Amino acid sequence: MRPKVFLSSTFSDLVALRASVATSLEYWGYEPIFFESDNFPKKPNLRADDMCLEAVKQCHLFLLAIDKNYGSPYKGEDRSLYGISVTEAEAKVAFECHKEVFSFVRRNTWEQWKVYGRDKKYKSPDVEPRVFEFIDWVIDQRRDNWIDAFHDVEELKRKLRPPSATE
Repeated sequence: MRPKVFLSSTFSDLVALRASVATSLEYWGYEPIFFESDNFPKKPNLRADDMCLEAVKQCHLFLLAIDKNYGSPYKGEDRSLYGISVTEAEAKVAFECHKEVFSFVRRNTWEQWKVYGRDKKYKSPDVEPRVFEFIDWVIDQRRDNWIDAFHDVEELKRKLRPPSATE
């Protein structure tokens, strides 16, 4: 059985990134799980938001990619997750379920987050303000709170590539 990796990010802006990373993960022997994939475990009688959370629980690893968009609000059954994005809800479930978490932030967003860290009143011209709070939340976790920055999908894949893998 191949280890399952849940790919979490906002949908519209990072769909191509997820598809490219998924192809590499498959090549390296993993089973990528992401919302728009053919193998995404759809379950009857659940909202799409909750299907994502259930899929996170079934995965071995959790890969989080953050860019400038915060994401759609969670509207599932768990009212304690109301007020946050689906992506942040997925991350919360991954941490609560003690999944191994790998978090990456696009370099431009990461650099702006550093400015925000020095001045909480900072308003980015292109990054949604809640993204900075989400990054803070990930860093505040008790484990797996390391975040790495990436410039483009190729750099991200280089950082993810297992030591024994070849391209």
